[in-house]
Amino acid sequence: MILKNRFNQCISLVTLLAALLGLLGACAMPAESEGLASQAKIAGEAAAPAGESTPDESTETESTETESTETESAASGAPVEITDARGETVIIDDASRIVTLGGPVTEIVFALGAGKPVVAVDTSSSYPPEVRDLPQVGYQRTLSAEGVLALNPTLILATNEAGPPEAIQQLQDAGVDVLVLESEDTVEGVKEKIRGFARALGREAEGEALIARIEAALAEARAYVAESSERPRVMFIYARGAA
Repeated sequence: MILKNRFNQCISLVTLLAALLGLLGACAMPAESEGLASQAKIAGEAAAPAGESTPDESTETESTETESTETESAASGAPVEITDARGETVIIDDASRIVTLGGPVTEIVFALGAGKPVVAVDTSSSYPPEVRDLPQVGYQRTLSAEGVLALNPTLILATNEAGPPEAIQQLQDAGVDVLVLESEDTVEGVKEKIRGFARALGREAEGEALIARIEAALAEARAYVAESSERPRVMFIYARGAA
């Protein structure tokens, strides 16, 4: 019985750690991204107080009820000026056709309820499920500007993992707004990405709500560890690439 309890504690901790990684969008490979995001939903359901919707339920409700109105507002409202990770001043005045580069970027945009104007993603984007029906522009690190431009984007959202630099410059030279944010795989880095993309899309309130949900999940994880009387040894394997 003692061994069984210890085993169950190990499984619970591993699941919660994986769920947090899913929330932070730390996984960029398609198969992994889907699995971690699904586990993140489980963690969100456990963390939500009674009577409140879980993160996914809240996002889906917001997307259904407000996505159309708010997307039109972001696309036709006053221009937004942002200094990005390259030091470039990006003036965003049209978000009607968006291309997202990188799994974390795509997940953040959809979690903000801004998925409707997304017309294409890169191959590392596989969550939420609806992005699988969108055209793909190749892998974010080996982009071809011609393939992206063929989709007539008005806004490209990426991190500094996207490239090569020449392709990013070609996209910008073609007159497309390209916003590149820092790819920092820390909690604070994730918050900054959320705030940056939320501001670009006119969804700052949704961005702060998403950050609050992430912080709640992290608080639950810390509380779980603090209350546990045992410290199981855990090995986490992040396997990339095809077998």
